Amino acid sequence: APRAMASSGVMSVAGGLRGSGIQAGLAGVVPLDDSGALDVGVDLDALPLALLDRIAGQLGLRGRISGTGRVTGQLADPTAAFDLTGQGVSLTAIEDLGIRPLTVALRGRANADQLQVISGRANSPGGLRVQIAGRMPYSGPGLDLEVNASSPLSLINQSLAETATQLGGQATLATGVSGSLTA
Repeated sequence: APRAMASSGVMSVAGGLRGSGIQAGLAGVVPLDDSGALDVGVDLDALPLALLDRIAGQLGLRGRISGTGRVTGQLADPTAAFDLTGQGVSLTAIEDLGIRPLTVALRGRANADQLQVISGRANSPGGLRVQIAGRMPYSGPGLDLEVNASSPLSLINQSLAETATQLGGQATLATGVSGSLTA
């Protein structure tokens, strides 16, 4: 059951959600004014992505995410650190390309200005492999991502079925993405 206790300028919070395949919990302290330190941890255990699909614009999100997160810093300028893994992760657009559900892992940090991916990877049973690391501001300059990917060309064969053309071999990509983002 959720709990909150206030003392000496901070509120202690603890709670959880369990049922229908959902297991999530949070615990920590939240300052009651701007002078205190925020420190709240979040644990997810096999959270169904279908629950987030409506918020994401009904992209056909499927799979489950597990992991931990921690929000720290001042209330006016918090920083979040996260370490997430996903099983059976998919969305309609990649399924339409013949890509089977992915295993994903994402570790990084976020603040009010940017997302920093310390390490991110996605792998499919069909051989698709993607790795990403770097920094992505929410707007303005500073975009700096490194992307490495490999895929058997046979993943494209489903799209080519009507042409009787079949591909074999491996495609690899190693690139950097830099620049600015504008809203």
